[in-house]
Amino acid sequence: MSPTILYISYDGMTDPLGQSQVIPYLEGLSQKGFEIHLLSCEKPDRFIAGEQAIRNALQVAGIQWHPVSYSKHPPVLATVWDIFKLHRKAMQLHRSHTFSLVHCRSYIAALVGLKMKRTQGVKFVFDMRGFWVEERIEGGIWNPSSFLYRFIINYFKKKEQSFLRNADGIISLTEKAKLDLVNRHNGPSAVKIQVIPCCVDTKLFSLSSVSISDIENRRKILGLNADMRVICYLGAIGTWYMLDEMLAFFKAYLERDANAVFLFVTQENPVAINNAASRFDIPMNRIRICSAARHEVPSFLALASMSIFFIRPSYSKTASSPTKLAELMAMGLPVICNRNVGDLDNLGDWKETGVYAIEPDGHGFMSVLNDLNALLHIAPSRIRAVSRTRFDLATGIGLYEAVYRKVIES
Repeated sequence: MSPTILYISYDGMTDPLGQSQVIPYLEGLSQKGFEIHLLSCEKPDRFIAGEQAIRNALQVAGIQWHPVSYSKHPPVLATVWDIFKLHRKAMQLHRSHTFSLVHCRSYIAALVGLKMKRTQGVKFVFDMRGFWVEERIEGGIWNPSSFLYRFIINYFKKKEQSFLRNADGIISLTEKAKLDLVNRHNGPSAVKIQVIPCCVDTKLFSLSSVSISDIENRRKILGLNADMRVICYLGAIGTWYMLDEMLAFFKAYLERDANAVFLFVTQENPVAINNAASRFDIPMNRIRICSAARHEVPSFLALASMSIFFIRPSYSKTASSPTKLAELMAMGLPVICNRNVGDLDNLGDWKETGVYAIEPDGHGFMSVLNDLNALLHIAPSRIRAVSRTRFDLATGIGLYEAVYRKVIES
């Protein structure tokens, strides 16, 4: 009889994150013989647009999907209502399917998983995804000077201790975060924690998956000449991503190559990017912005010669594993990024990996610009090989399988 798993995610499957960092793993785990039930919170507008495609994909994979609606207003109370809905649905499903294990993605889901462990005896895996409380404080989402948010912060820090103490298995994205957890007062045992970074589907993110005609069509759509050097940015631009510093680097790069283009592959509103570029006096004909569905992303990345992302470093970011890093490397692209984020500093020498980590300032810019020719001549196959060694989806699925079997058998 197949072990029956309940996977709870507060992120929606119609969100880009759900499609890149939840569904591919669950598809692999389903193939490993687990009966997967997926409970997620879906944003109404995205659910309307993407439900059928996601439902079809999950049905093909043998995954049973149980979406509930995400609530946005009023703040705080909406989240409380969502937690109630997730718990109510989880208990209904458990009465029908008797789960062997509940896998909880981040803290909101873990509230449900911990309660199921305590009341129903279901094995509980806490998939941290990072230091969530610190992320919200450092990102300016929760203000510690507010009485309400001070209460919420204290509540979740206490819950975090309960999650770590009671979980049958813990997933960390980075070795740095694992070390931090183990060294805490009353921290969990190292053997309880499995490090699994954000991985990439190397079949999808591959130059071989992109046809020449696809590349030519993208060039025409974006108005790119064959002699234009394209530097790309992939993903959201918001709280943590240092748009001004990335544009400052591009401005410095333009002084060396006036024919360069900065391509943003993002679902963000282009106005913020264009306004920021104007502040740096970057000509608008040097900027391209496009939105892409996940399966389209590789064909846009194939236009680029290199990629860049700067993340604002902080304590919480030591627990972060940028999904975009694995995807960019799988496409064989050199990556310019900044230090002090997750395990980036331990990735290895840039001459071997194609990942050049700097301080995002004038000195750092000059360093990478001086080495740029060598960076651009690193073979894409070498960069892709590093990605497959460290971030391959099949490896991540295998590690999750090992955690599941260890927890179920304990």
